[in-house]
Amino acid sequence: HELLFTEEAKEVKDYLVNTRHYDSEVLKKSEFCYFPPANDIKDYLRKAHPEKEADINDLPLFGRTGDKYRLAIPYRNRKGEITGFIKRATPSTVIIETDKYGKPSEVRYDSTKGLNKEDIFNLCKCKDQETLIIFEGYPDAGYFYAAGIENATAVGQGLLSDSHLKSLCISKVKNVIISFDNDKEKEEDKKTGKIGKQEGPGIVNTEEAVRLILNESDIIPFVLDPKLLDPHKDPDEYFRANGLDATKARYKKVTKGILWLADRILLKSDDNDQLSKQNTRDELLYLTTLTPDAEDIAALTKIIMDKFKLDKALVNKLVKERQKESRIEKYKKVKNSIINKQKRYIPFIERSTSSYSYLDTKEGDVYMGV
Repeated sequence: HELLFTEEAKEVKDYLVNTRHYDSEVLKKSEFCYFPPANDIKDYLRKAHPEKEADINDLPLFGRTGDKYRLAIPYRNRKGEITGFIKRATPSTVIIETDKYGKPSEVRYDSTKGLNKEDIFNLCKCKDQETLIIFEGYPDAGYFYAAGIENATAVGQGLLSDSHLKSLCISKVKNVIISFDNDKEKEEDKKTGKIGKQEGPGIVNTEEAVRLILNESDIIPFVLDPKLLDPHKDPDEYFRANGLDATKARYKKVTKGILWLADRILLKSDDNDQLSKQNTRDELLYLTTLTPDAEDIAALTKIIMDKFKLDKALVNKLVKERQKESRIEKYKKVKNSIINKQKRYIPFIERSTSSYSYLDTKEGDVYMGV
């Protein structure tokens, strides 16, 4: 980190300040660093820790792109321990690869070999934060945190994973705001076999993240719809154009994740296709099983009533039936997590109704309200 502000790291710092338009004073508070050649790092460590010669020789300091990228960010687990480094190309070091269709693309990111990313990025610095914002880019979260957004985390370019969600639950996070990139719809190359407009990955990954959180945790997801970043393509660009205060204000315009999903379902529905209408109704009813919040269920009920011109009493009946089916489906999964298979009867209290129930592991049935 200290080397980042020396002449040796001039290209790296120029990239951050002049290309990404990061503020030098904010960078000083961040963990961005200049990553010297591997031999230089090992020589430095040998002098500081001669007794660790064998460990230093085996230290993994680069990944598949070799010892080329000089901009890096340490990746820490939720305890704050560095598990490796994310490495980012600068203009003169970027590697160009050709995909199977012959299309060239830039390899902008790499990491030190064996990097463990099970815990979501920057979680260790967001202790005691009940609400976290989850970005895509590691640099975004690292810079935003240093700039004053103290609940900034990131998943990288991929999806929110099961291990990320587990780390959030262990850290007792109550709410998350999904804020992925504002990727535009584009016409795919016909060589790929995909013809027609495809949604940007930011929207698709947002939907996947919200569904995972609702299905596998008690955390309440909110969404900053990527389109609210227009005309900018990602939160980082929005921040640079509008500043810290405007960015913080933008995150007050979030939508509850379950209602954002309902809007997505309606957007995809085709009123001229009866099968599509049936699937839309089933998907909306399924959403009512993912929340214990009466206000959410009331909002979903109204959406179904308005969409299908149905009586409230009928929709309430459909919701109740679907929730009952869902509870039984979930309770039967309990048997798959039983460690002691010799124990036939597993008593439990059903959370949403507080009713006493038990699972008969031999019969594979759940007995409710017993």
